[in-house]
Amino acid sequence: MSTSSLSTANLILILLVTFFHLSSTGPANVYQVSGVVGGMAQLPCNITIPNKDDSIRLILWFRDNVKGGPIYSIDTRKSDLLKGKHFSSYESISLRASFDLNTNPAYLILDPLREEDISEYKCRVDFDKGPTLTTIVRLTVIVPPTNVFITNSLDQVVESVAGPYDGESNIELNCVSKGGVPLPSLTWYMNGEPIDDMYFSIEENKTVINQLTIFNVSRDHLKSVLMCTATNALYPSSFNATITLDLNLMPTYVKILPIKKSLVSGRSVDVVCESMYSRPPAVLTWVKNKRKLLDEREIIAENGNKTTSVLNLVPSPDDDGSYLICKAENIRLKNSVIEDRVQLSVYYPPVMTVYPITNNPSSIKEDGSVKLQCRAKSNPQVIEYSWYFDGKMISTSQTKYKWINQSVLSIDKVERADNGQYKCSGKNKIGYGESPEYTLRVNYSPICEPNQKTVYGIGLRETVRILCVVQAMPVEATFHWTMNGSQLPLHIKYPTNVEGLRSSLMYTPFTRQDYGSLQCWARNEAGSQEKPCIFHIVPADYPEPPANCSVSRVSDISMEIDCEPGYDGGLSQIFHLMVYRNDRSPSNLVYNLSSIDRPHFILHHLLPESYYFLDVYSSNIRGRSRDMSLLTSTTLTSEQLSLGKHQQAREEKNISIYRITLVTGILVIVGCILLFIISRMRSKSRKSLAKGKVQFHSYSPKIKQSASQQSLGATSPDIIPLPRESLETGTVEMYWNTESASKNCLTLGDTQILQHPPAQCVIFYPEKPDLPGIEISLHNYPYTTIYDYTKDHGDEIIESEEIFMPGGMNSRHQPCQ
Repeated sequence: MSTSSLSTANLILILLVTFFHLSSTGPANVYQVSGVVGGMAQLPCNITIPNKDDSIRLILWFRDNVKGGPIYSIDTRKSDLLKGKHFSSYESISLRASFDLNTNPAYLILDPLREEDISEYKCRVDFDKGPTLTTIVRLTVIVPPTNVFITNSLDQVVESVAGPYDGESNIELNCVSKGGVPLPSLTWYMNGEPIDDMYFSIEENKTVINQLTIFNVSRDHLKSVLMCTATNALYPSSFNATITLDLNLMPTYVKILPIKKSLVSGRSVDVVCESMYSRPPAVLTWVKNKRKLLDEREIIAENGNKTTSVLNLVPSPDDDGSYLICKAENIRLKNSVIEDRVQLSVYYPPVMTVYPITNNPSSIKEDGSVKLQCRAKSNPQVIEYSWYFDGKMISTSQTKYKWINQSVLSIDKVERADNGQYKCSGKNKIGYGESPEYTLRVNYSPICEPNQKTVYGIGLRETVRILCVVQAMPVEATFHWTMNGSQLPLHIKYPTNVEGLRSSLMYTPFTRQDYGSLQCWARNEAGSQEKPCIFHIVPADYPEPPANCSVSRVSDISMEIDCEPGYDGGLSQIFHLMVYRNDRSPSNLVYNLSSIDRPHFILHHLLPESYYFLDVYSSNIRGRSRDMSLLTSTTLTSEQLSLGKHQQAREEKNISIYRITLVTGILVIVGCILLFIISRMRSKSRKSLAKGKVQFHSYSPKIKQSASQQSLGATSPDIIPLPRESLETGTVEMYWNTESASKNCLTLGDTQILQHPPAQCVIFYPEKPDLPGIEISLHNYPYTTIYDYTKDHGDEIIESEEIFMPGGMNSRHQPCQ
């Protein structure tokens, strides 16, 4: 289809202006204006001033099918005519409309013109004194056809080539024009000569149709050019639709050329098919197993008489024995398909599958037997079989398994351990193949799931959900509960729930007799559970603290803490870690962590070379355990370590010079101090014996470590022992009981302490038995050293008294008189 340039039409503007004076409209002037769509239209308006002393106030344009006011206005009430204010409230023309006041009549210009602009317009001019002038303009827009196309007898649009048509057949074509004002005329041309100018119009949808029939087409019509032309007397250009006729010739020959090499699965090979004498060239299609193959390329000879298709075939095991078909078809001609076919012989590794040789694979029970068959599909045949259980090859020497013709595996007296994944493999001259895994399920009666919770702590009139989980095959099971070996079912008194192999019991002890052992019994199609799952119901208690805590992976900013869980008190417990920096003041709390699974924590974003107090404890709904307390520190940063090494190298040289002198001086000073202390202690001992009374005004206990703490200190060298905690200060009076001296007894207030050297004893306040006191060392018998510790000096001995013990010290546990 071709069209003349619209730019040419815009230059050739056809304006038909006819002036009518209708007495019925009074002073109104009526104009008729025509324009071409896409071009420009000038709508006249009479603006003649009736009197010289009069002037124009308003010019208003109206359109008959637009309500709500003028579509264009000029306001000159505050200015002269040429400087008046122009305004358009009608969106359709606001960007296309302008008003030329330099002529009389003045013109409302629409540019570009649209088909929707067809209407009647009215221009009203209001004067200051004179009467209103009205001009009526009827606008007609000349519109070319929007589309000209050709359709066939099936109303299908023909773009460029019509046909191909069978020889000696009749051709029916339609030329269709859509749109246009006024409607165009249609004419058919063949090879430039007019052959038909008869057409009819459908006004409702502005359609014009010219039907063309060519009878008994022959090869002479091949590639003839048909053109349909749409013309409009008022429009300077025409619109054309052109097609070329084509004819059908059936292919007469198609052949698949012999394949030169053997077909092996997975290896590509080119297969060639040829077809000849088709007009237009035949389309070759490859089909295998009723499926079209797409991986091909087609070659057409220059004269169009021969078509060659090359198929890139990648055969699979399923292709063995199937037929490969090549079809030649003139797709424009019905019933024109001819074909050639060859049978494929494909070599491929074995394709293996495992099947049970039984009518009901789900009924296999313990102590029964089962046979598994390995089915192979291969070309050539399988020469070697292998069997696997859970990924491990089954040896032919294993007595549990029997091989029957290699392809059948027999298992006698199957048991629970035989549950699992079985597969077989096969080998031929092409390669090796494995079967998908087959799951063998041996039915067995329920047994208890290992590692489930068996101790539940609970208070009187509290309810706990006890979960019983079993292993069984099949997995559908029924449950019942008993207590303390009785046969009375508990589900009558307590609610239960069953989901597959899980049963839960909501248990509530009302009296102490309700504590004890609960038995959970399960049953499935394979039988009843031989031994029940036993759950112990105990009174709930506080949890024990985590034990054997260790600190590892210590760096300058991180560390890892790991402990062993303590007894949970019969309840679910949560593990906690409180981390303080430098001291345990609330402001120095760094982390407050918790863990549900186990007491394992990883700390990040710590400060280098800093001390941290670690308090680990556990809690349950009853309360919390005691703290397991640790003291540790982070390391230096890498920069500090590097700096320290260089500084150490410089200092070692200086230290070596003064080492001998310093050691000698220290030894001399220490010797003097020891002589002074020994002399002072002996002097105080004599004074104490004379007075019979020693007073200590402050003390702090030496905390005795538990067994777990002692073990932790031995196994975890990274842990720094905690400093002893401060206790309140008090006054302790120690009296020497001379009457009981011969019986090796010391009296501290009302408390009597037996002496049995060598040993250490801790004396307690009689009035405060929960507070530790001073420590008495008997290692230097017959003198007894009494140490007084204070909170400000840790383990440092601030004051000591050495007391001579008269009498024998050999008797043990002899009461004081």
